[in-house]
Amino acid sequence: MVSRAASALILALTAALVPPPAAAQDWIDFGDDAGRWALDDECDDPRFYGRGMYGSILDDHRGHDATDCRAGYEGGQLQMRSDIINFGSDSGRMAQDGVCDDLRFEGETMRKMLFADHIGNDGSDCRKAWDAGEVALRIDNIVFGEDSGDGANDGECADARFQGPGMARPLPRGREGRDATDCRAAYLAGTIEPSVREGLYDVAVVSVFDGIDFGDNSSVRSQDGVCDDPRFAGAEMRPEDDMSPEDKLRDASDCASAYIAGRITLASD
Repeated sequence: MVSRAASALILALTAALVPPPAAAQDWIDFGDDAGRWALDDECDDPRFYGRGMYGSILDDHRGHDATDCRAGYEGGQLQMRSDIINFGSDSGRMAQDGVCDDLRFEGETMRKMLFADHIGNDGSDCRKAWDAGEVALRIDNIVFGEDSGDGANDGECADARFQGPGMARPLPRGREGRDATDCRAAYLAGTIEPSVREGLYDVAVVSVFDGIDFGDNSSVRSQDGVCDDPRFAGAEMRPEDDMSPEDKLRDASDCASAYIAGRITLASD
């Protein structure tokens, strides 16, 4: 078994060469060891809970017991309290159905097909699943890139592939994939979301479900809440006289969401 010190050295050397795959602890600011009870092998930071915590919550140790809390978190004895995560609202079309649809999370109870327009829009379901220990944060399917941009590590995401209140204003161009740390933190906090798919995901988020290939979101009318794929029929379809054969297999998010919710079916059915 590799020792903790050796593991830390390996990670440090890896980080010096290439950006390592992001893990949950990469976005947690553990703080420093300035607390009175730091470095005593017990976590005193009230942002965490679990085995390895000090018996009393010490508000003045928030962010000031980094080494103890990091050890407990990475060792699996501690979890972050849910109030640290911005779960978002319940404005998604499939919110409050008992299943987390936000692709910032992963777990066995998650929806099997996830879409970018559900980020931050299924708050209650995902918070409940998080509190039950059924889901964990995931960011391994997003290609954030590196920190080679001029404005990297300034607390604002300057990558035009994202959108939202956590973005830099004005948004500079030409920095796609060059502000990874800022964009990763804002994405997990729910203050930004993907604005385009191409080049952003290193695995397919939209795929085959229930034996149906929903295709991609390449239609100019995709992700507008209405299915434009003429293979389907139902209440959440574009009016027939406004349909285009060119939208076949090109409106995956809208059509898959409506299909899973039972609001459309394959026309052949």
